[in-house]
Amino acid sequence: MPAVRDAPEPGRLRVTFAVDDWIRPAEGGARVDLDVADPRVDGLGAPWDEGPHALIVVPAREDLIVDVFEAPELAERRAEIEALLPVTGDVPCPPPWRETP
Repeated sequence: MPAVRDAPEPGRLRVTFAVDDWIRPAEGGARVDLDVADPRVDGLGAPWDEGPHALIVVPAREDLIVDVFEAPELAERRAEIEALLPVTGDVPCPPPWRETP
């Protein structure tokens, strides 16, 4: 799970992830720093904290919260995502992912 801190904009967080494996894009850096919607706003999700290994799904729309899947559902969700990849074809990843070092 991530290192979490408040972002300059209210209702957002800066989150740094250590990445073990990429799904889409297929590869990227060992660390990713993102500005994401704070799931605590409007009670849309649980607060973020450092923790266990997880699958992180970041939506293309910046106003939507990130989905976090931990065991036991992590493997099932990953399989669902990978099964949908052929359907997405050559749709490019959103800019934050294309610009990730």
